[in-house]
Amino acid sequence: MKRVIKVRKLRNCIISIFCIGLVSSQALAFATVSIDTILDNKLKNDSSTILSKTNRHIVDVSYQKQLSLNVADEAINRINFSSGRVSKIIGNVSGFSSILSDDGSNLFITPKAPNGSKIDFAVLLSSRDIIDISLTVVKSKKPYLISLNFSNNQGTQSEVSSLIEAMQDGVIGKYYVQKSSSNVTIPNKGKIKATSSDIYKFGKLHGTTLTLQNKSKGVKKSKSDSSIEITENDLIKAFKGVVGVHIENTTLSKGETTKAYIVFKEVV
Repeated sequence: MKRVIKVRKLRNCIISIFCIGLVSSQALAFATVSIDTILDNKLKNDSSTILSKTNRHIVDVSYQKQLSLNVADEAINRINFSSGRVSKIIGNVSGFSSILSDDGSNLFITPKAPNGSKIDFAVLLSSRDIIDISLTVVKSKKPYLISLNFSNNQGTQSEVSSLIEAMQDGVIGKYYVQKSSSNVTIPNKGKIKATSSDIYKFGKLHGTTLTLQNKSKGVKKSKSDSSIEITENDLIKAFKGVVGVHIENTTLSKGETTKAYIVFKEVV
């Protein structure tokens, strides 16, 4: 009888030990899950903190109007051009320091101008499209990360490039070509004579080839004294609704001639 009681006690002891072990395993598993949860939440919080230190914006691109963007005065801001590639920065660049990535898809900007200042400039894309940009310098240590959305202009961008190539090669193809010849006034470039030739048309896009000539007169001390620089912005001011510009030679010596190609949307 005593032996039976001892066996039962031993069995109960084993069951108790097993139960304690089970509880301990569950506690350990719970503790592990709790630690994982805490770490996961911490990582999420840290990520949110990192993201909160930046100002992220997605801006739709329209070639017919100037883009208004904010940049922090105490940070390195970035403009991402997505599939677009910047080949040249045009206009007033004295108000900021900039670095263009090797592939031309990212422009890093640090303002030199004080808080509240506005900086206007333009970028020429490899597609020959031009984007006009107006920066407003704001008080912030958080950089602005701006992604430009070209989805609404992809078709137009491709057509603009094709139209410029057709005018360069003198190919008619799908275009309706209207015979024309007229003088064009380039604002603030009185010594540049500009003559437009045939008008290429496709849908709402119109294109023309300009012949530009430096008509400077008089004797200059050096060749550089009579040279005139002409930019894409100069030509944009001469037409309405410009969506693409390409100039073969932007610096003209006295008497020198070059070609420029302008694409603009029909103004209704």
